[in-house]
Amino acid sequence: MFLYTLMKKLLSPGLIVALCVLIWAGCTEGDVATTEPAAEQQAKQFAELNDRIKAAPNNPDNYVERAKYFLTINDFDNALLDLDRAIKADTTRSDLHLLRGQTNFSFQHFKDAIEDYKNCLRINPDNADCHVRKAELELLFMNYPVAIANINAALRINEYMHEAYFLKGVYYKEIGDTTLAVSSYQTAIEVNPDYYDAYIAVGLLYHKSKSDLALEYYNTALALKPLSFEGLYNKAMYLQETGFKDTKRYQEALSIYAHIMELIPESELAYYNSGYIYLEYISADDNSNDTYNKAATFFTQAIERYPGYYQAYYNRGLCWESLKEYQRARNDFNKALTFQKDYTPAALGLERLDKVNP
Repeated sequence: MFLYTLMKKLLSPGLIVALCVLIWAGCTEGDVATTEPAAEQQAKQFAELNDRIKAAPNNPDNYVERAKYFLTINDFDNALLDLDRAIKADTTRSDLHLLRGQTNFSFQHFKDAIEDYKNCLRINPDNADCHVRKAELELLFMNYPVAIANINAALRINEYMHEAYFLKGVYYKEIGDTTLAVSSYQTAIEVNPDYYDAYIAVGLLYHKSKSDLALEYYNTALALKPLSFEGLYNKAMYLQETGFKDTKRYQEALSIYAHIMELIPESELAYYNSGYIYLEYISADDNSNDTYNKAATFFTQAIERYPGYYQAYYNRGLCWESLKEYQRARNDFNKALTFQKDYTPAALGLERLDKVNP
């Protein structure tokens, strides 16, 4: 996945390590596993890398390989030290600054990454990848004029960079030009028809305007990545939010949430949204105890996965209120307020209860 998209979701430590390894050329995906214990394999690999460096201390590629090794064991500091050594071994290679910038970015050392990309471009102003990565960071810092300048520079060098068109879409979205954002994302798709992130990005823009074109883009994204939580969740949310067009969409959304629960049992969002559909939408046509009990069960399951989920406490309280189980409702409204003291809906819920059940 493109680094900007990852950053917008906030990188988790585990994901960071995997990402750092993947940014290097020569990753060993597909290598045949051995029966040698992992610790012995690591020790052997490290010894081999050290021997290569001793034999050719001025070869920057050897330091790059050892830096990659350090990243696989989550040793960020030594990885950076080896990248420094690689750069000192050959001060003319812009790609080494690019690698260090990507590594700093992955560990959220953004100021250092910016400097790396600047050095990359100082050595080689025609390094399109450096322009794109720098633009990515400038967008994060909301330096929009600088970002678009880097994007356009990358496209002048290589008009077929799908990531540059994607970032141009991000740029236009950030400055509020939805039409040009969609156009840029679509250009990214034309250049790379398998560009999952671009399909999601266009889907989100159509999602916002409640256009069913969103479903087309989400479906294409899911054809590329059928097990994507993001794609499944976005599609389910769109169906949930547009059930006013066709109430069958609520059941479709519930089906997708159930699929997410199978794939990711710890996903509190799938449980919460399932409860919300029963409470907010299905109850409008089926105002039965069974509907409210189903909703309450889903909210309970969401709370079990995220104990601080104050919205789930509040909505479960609404279920109990509808079932006239006022003490349970009061407990949940109070619980919501313990996690979010200024949560007005829960405070209003307590006021209602005071009137019907002092």
